[in-house]
Amino acid sequence: MNQKNIQITDHVCERYIERINPNLQSIRDYNSRLIAAKKAIKAVLQDAKYISDNERGILLRSDTFKCCLIISKRRLITIYSYKPQKESGQ
Repeated sequence: MNQKNIQITDHVCERYIERINPNLQSIRDYNSRLIAAKKAIKAVLQDAKYISDNERGILLRSDTFKCCLIISKRRLITIYSYKPQKESGQ
């Protein structure tokens, strides 16, 4: 999926800062903080792999950044972190 065509809203950037990378809160200027978050989200999109899709959108997962993304109609709907499942050593 070409990330240049995906719209990233300010709400998703704020969620990314709040849930995944709170270090971006140290940037005092709000617009600079959002720009930094958008750059980081674009890096996540580049790394993300297709998992599944349904009527709500496409689910992508980035194992490097340990987060999932849902995209619908060329718009990033949400981003959330996950805990990788441990493989059982039986």
